[in-house]
Amino acid sequence: MTAPCISPSASLLLLAGLAAMTLGGCASDRAQNLGETQATAQAIQVDAPVRALADTPFERLWDLRFPSPVWTCYTGAEVPDTLFFQLQSGELAAVDALSGHTRWITEPLPELLKLPPHAARTKVSSSQPGVMVNEDRLYVVAQDVLTSYDIATGQVVWSYTLPFGASTGPCGVGADNNVRVFIGDWSGYLRVITLHPERKFPYLAWQWNLGASPLAQPVRSEDQVYLADHSGMVHSFRLDRNRAWAFDVGGAVNGAPAVRNRSLFVGGDDNVFYALNRLTGEELGRISLNGQVKRQPLVFDNEPERVFVWVESAEVGGLYAIRAQNDIVAGGDGQRPPREVVRFAQEWYLPRADSLVASTPQYLYVTRSDKPAEVLAVSRSSGRVDWRLDLAAEQGGKMPSYIGSYLDPSDRLRTIVTGQANGLVVAYRFFGYVPVSDNAKLADAPVEGAKAPAKAPAKAPAKAEAATDEAAKPETP
Repeated sequence: MTAPCISPSASLLLLAGLAAMTLGGCASDRAQNLGETQATAQAIQVDAPVRALADTPFERLWDLRFPSPVWTCYTGAEVPDTLFFQLQSGELAAVDALSGHTRWITEPLPELLKLPPHAARTKVSSSQPGVMVNEDRLYVVAQDVLTSYDIATGQVVWSYTLPFGASTGPCGVGADNNVRVFIGDWSGYLRVITLHPERKFPYLAWQWNLGASPLAQPVRSEDQVYLADHSGMVHSFRLDRNRAWAFDVGGAVNGAPAVRNRSLFVGGDDNVFYALNRLTGEELGRISLNGQVKRQPLVFDNEPERVFVWVESAEVGGLYAIRAQNDIVAGGDGQRPPREVVRFAQEWYLPRADSLVASTPQYLYVTRSDKPAEVLAVSRSSGRVDWRLDLAAEQGGKMPSYIGSYLDPSDRLRTIVTGQANGLVVAYRFFGYVPVSDNAKLADAPVEGAKAPAKAPAKAPAKAEAATDEAAKPETP
């Protein structure tokens, strides 16, 4: 039975009382109850009008045709200007996200990818003293062969036949002369592959017996790598054979943790969602949900006090907006030091929400399981659906065979990527004005206001964005 609705403000007051009570008890009681609530957010009704593309802030940016339909598309936060496609015929292709220019395409891989790749960027010294350049690599696992591609050229840098069965996608850290590639395996180990700095051959540098197989791709933040396994343990590793901490969340964890600043967010099959201190592994708060968390939470740079969680439940499943407010609680008896906590409160949830296809600082653009070709413009703050876009109608009544789903924490990409069964790929980009909050960490992002050209060229030059960012067109809610 569904718990009664509690407003966000009432939930925060309830959580404050819980935190105060638990700080007066023993450490185990504090860990069990701190920041926990079972309040259920209000479901958002989807009754917004369907708009034509011309009446939305999105415009058709570019299109291209591959020789085969798209199997999958990937983009990473470290290299946000490039879209990586795998075609159903097996090839990998790198496409400039702004212009649609195909930079390179590989020979077919031996299989369609089952594990997500990882695009990594490292600053390295150039031949000019004091000048740093990007060393960009794409790490891919296919038929248990790990391959490192140079993102600039598409050339294979190195490849390695794994002596184990990979259960996760790779996570690469560091330049070629000191690289570490973290991969989970089906026998319950974390394996770390490196490249010999002088002889340039890859090998297994070290491994760690986790006791259970990790299923989600490891996540990197600074000099730590985080992953969770099927027994419910969350691990933090340094780059060289050193586990910093481990935390037991109880139920099996199928989705990767999410990192924002000093916090690590993770949920599992026991319906509990946690905030941990990513540096120490200390629990900062927890909230009980009405379903399992099997996917990576969504966190954004310009929202330091909100996290979005995919909840699986036949009755109340969907996308949940969770208030995650950092606070400091003084020691109850005056002898203990102040304690850092995260106070959780559920704000809203969108039933049957299934996929995030784009984002801006004001909106999430999502699809639902019952109408996969319909994009909903969802207000981040209220959950209100302001309008809907029918992608099939915009493409001559043809249902897209593929709609890209990705997380862009900086909200810079702002592009919906679709594919048709005939190999046609169409990209729609948000060109409206987007106000950025005071907490935004987008200092290196392009200006968030633009007016689209009358007709975007299919092969626009790489600097086209600067030319279109001279005027602003407000987004009409």
